[in-house]
Parts: sequence; structure tokens; C-alpha cells
Amino acid sequence: IAGAGSFQEVFGLYMGTYFWEFDDSDLAALALSLAISVLVAALGTRPLSQRSDKRQTAIFMAWFLFFWAPIPVVGRFLGLMPENGSPWLLPLVSIHLVIAVVPTIGLGILFGSMFNETIDESELETGIRQEGVFGSAIAFSAKAVAGVGNLLGGVAIELIDFPTQAVAGTVPPDKVFWLGMAAGPSLTLFYMVGFYFLFRYTITRERYEEIRSELDQRARGEA
Repeated sequence: IAGAGSFQEVFGLYMGTYFWEFDDSDLAALALSLAISVLVAALGTRPLSQRSDKRQTAIFMAWFLFFWAPIPVVGRFLGLMPENGSPWLLPLVSIHLVIAVVPTIGLGILFGSMFNETIDESELETGIRQEGVFGSAIAFSAKAVAGVGNLLGGVAIELIDFPTQAVAGTVPPDKVFWLGMAAGPSLTLFYMVGFYFLFRYTITRERYEEIRSELDQRARGEA
């Protein structure tokens, strides 16, 4: 799922400039939308995770992104989005961006909590708390996934043979189409890989309460 984000980062400016044909002020407005998304996610995700099962919440967010992320591009292909230059286009894309980024950041926050749960489960099973080992593995994995996403994004741009120095509105329609395909529907492939790992995570809210209870009992016994 993090790979989808890094993959899409490669296409952000291309999509804004060539697919939607936004000008600089429009792109600045999109950047403001990102800032709003970060604030909403930071304020809303932690209370949500405290009241619900983290695993189920993460799976729900991932499923939501699976269907939500490609909507504007698919809508354009189906003729359901306003034409470039329409005063309705920027608000619609901005709203979509905010709603898409909030669960994306929320998943990152949830993964941090799930990481701590995994450490506790490992401590219960092995008797050793290995935060350093887990932390190093997670940091390496995050960098590797981000790198792979950026690499695949660059490869996609090369395969499309997209004219990166072209003026907006002058790019051949077939190039714009494949740009949209890469930045929209193809994201679902990343989410499908993410689902595989999410469904392998088996610590539910009830199971974690059991883990914490056993660890607390062990700590009192050792004291």
C-alpha cells in the first residue's frame, strides 16, 4: 500500500499538468488539500483505532482506497468528469484527493500501532523484547517499498514514452490516456499485494488484550 503512494508520487505533477491541465495556482490549491488531509488524518485516526479493531479498520481503509483512488481517472475515461478548464474540475479533484489521502495517512498511523502489537506478541512467545530488531526491519522495508514504488513509476513513464518537457495541451491523446491508466487503475495492483499482507496479520483487538494481560501477569510475577 505504501508502494502505491510512492508510485503515485512519480505521477503527481504529470497528472496535474498534462492529464488535468491545471495551472500553477491550481497545483498550489492541490498542495493545500494535502495539508488539510494530513491534519484530518492525524486528528481522526488515533481515536478511531482506540475504539475499533486495528486490523479490521486497516482492511476497511485499504478496501476503500482500492475503489476510491482510481475514480477520477476512470470517471474521465467514461466521460463523467468535467472537461479540462471547467470551474468544477479542481474542486472535484481536490475533494477526491483529501478523501483519498486521509485513509492513506491513517493506514500509516495504524501500521505503527500494529507494529507495537507485533512486538508484544513476539515478547510473549520468546520472552525477549526485540524493539530494535523489529524497528530496523520495518525501516528497511519501508525504504525498500518506497524505492520500488518510485522505480516502477519511473519505468512506467519510460514505457509510456511520455514527453516530459511538452507544453500542457500538446501531448498526443494516446500518451495522456496511458498516463491516466498508469496513475489510476494500475494502483489497484499495489493494493491487491497489500491485502495479502493485511490478511496475514492475525492480531485482533481481543487477542491483543490477551497478550497484554499475559505480559502484565508475567511482569508482576517477576517483580
